[in-house]
Amino acid sequence: MKLDCSKPINNVKGMQYKTPEGEAVFLGDVLVEALSADKAGGKMKIYALAQKAATNKEIEVDAADLKVIKEAVESCTTYNNIILGQVLEALENVK
Repeated sequence: MKLDCSKPINNVKGMQYKTPEGEAVFLGDVLVEALSADKAGGKMKIYALAQKAATNKEIEVDAADLKVIKEAVESCTTYNNIILGQVLEALENVK
């Protein structure tokens, strides 16, 4: 299954979210933060997934990877629910 890490993350008005430094936020950015804050998953697996999400526009994931990613996003407190909802929606649509 392919996951598009270059998908832009938008606010409810359709404008792309920006970091405090003014950089655009993409799905891969949110995944990296969610994975890096996850306390439940295997450390090496999470590191490998975060590294892939940070350095690739698209990553190949299997069902186990997708489960780890979803759980990390569900438990993430770094981002608001508008951002996390979009990421979860994108994860649900991975095929």
